[in-house]
Amino acid sequence: MKQNVQPVALLLTLAFAVLLPACQDENAAQEASNKNTISALFAAMDAGETAKFGDYCSPDFQIYHPFLSEPGSLQVFQGLIQGQKTGFPDMKHEIVQVVAEGNLVAVRGVFKGANTGSMQGNPPTGNRVELPFIVIDEFDATGKLKIRRVQFDTGAFQAQLMAAKM
Repeated sequence: MKQNVQPVALLLTLAFAVLLPACQDENAAQEASNKNTISALFAAMDAGETAKFGDYCSPDFQIYHPFLSEPGSLQVFQGLIQGQKTGFPDMKHEIVQVVAEGNLVAVRGVFKGANTGSMQGNPPTGNRVELPFIVIDEFDATGKLKIRRVQFDTGAFQAQLMAAKM
């Protein structure tokens, strides 16, 4: 019995030695691709090119956002960004850190912009906003963004937006 176990153990060890690096390379390539997708999506957001979102997001995309009472669709995401771009024509999402693992990408960044356009029916305040944010994105098996979870301090946003100028 012992003689049969050693060849099986040897075969399993060889299989892992051959297959594990290939799997790790595939995961690393997928993680890099996901990071590139997120970078391109933030560039499209900052440019106000919401029509490009369909290139990056799955048809069943959902966004969880502090301004939404329930998850939103791709069209809701596009509307949020169009509203942001109207209110903050110079908006920029400065990416501070990106971490990818498997089908998840986490982004830590700072939203920056001057409120020189109307936003949600309110006149512009002219105030600059610098607001830290965290986004956690989940990709599907085809490499499309399926779920986006956005977090930021809405109180800090409101305070910066409405602060009296001195």
